[in-house]
Amino acid sequence: YFLPLMIVIGIFGNLVSFLVFQATYMKRLSSSLYLAALSIVNVVFLVCVLLSWSVNIGIHTYQRNGFCQMFTFFTYVSSFLSVWFVVSFTAERYIAVHYPLRRYQFCTTSRARIVVVCLSCFAAVIYSYGTWTSGVSHYFGLALCGPLPKYSHVVHIINNIDTVISLLIPFFLILFMNVRIAWKVVHRSGYLRNQVRVTKMLLNVSSIFLLLNLPRHSERIYSFI
Repeated sequence: YFLPLMIVIGIFGNLVSFLVFQATYMKRLSSSLYLAALSIVNVVFLVCVLLSWSVNIGIHTYQRNGFCQMFTFFTYVSSFLSVWFVVSFTAERYIAVHYPLRRYQFCTTSRARIVVVCLSCFAAVIYSYGTWTSGVSHYFGLALCGPLPKYSHVVHIINNIDTVISLLIPFFLILFMNVRIAWKVVHRSGYLRNQVRVTKMLLNVSSIFLLLNLPRHSERIYSFI
């Protein structure tokens, strides 16, 4: 029961994070909107993982048509959004550090809200294929939720494309911007103390995100190659 325990802790932690970013003074920061949205999609992803695991204790909701497609869709969408929300607030901090005069134009809560909505709509559209390419198949008397055999070739191609747009591109974008941000903060004198604090916090979040996802990235890159 180690996995479900970690999932429950993760869900609780993300819900607390959401409240911190939206119910305190931090809600005035545009980056907090990205972090709050990130907390929500993380909860969605963890719930999907928990429901997938629940098969081990005799709960077979995941292996029912309708639920299978819905969970597949939300797993894809939440996975995509989690990484691109990290890219978004990293890009915002990159602009604030490298182009401070444009910070008040681009780094606003209203613009952050537009980015979150646009990314969410984009993800919902491009991952809608999961609702018709996945389903419940039976193997040796066992019901399994996954890609339908007749769409296996299509899903393989789409997964390769997905590896590029939800893994390779964001990974290198985050890495590039983090290096540039760190260099700029270290070499810039007179940088406002509160901006340094916010920048370091977001830099830590995106860097830890990269490190924690490195094993999964490596596995998917290996499969892609």
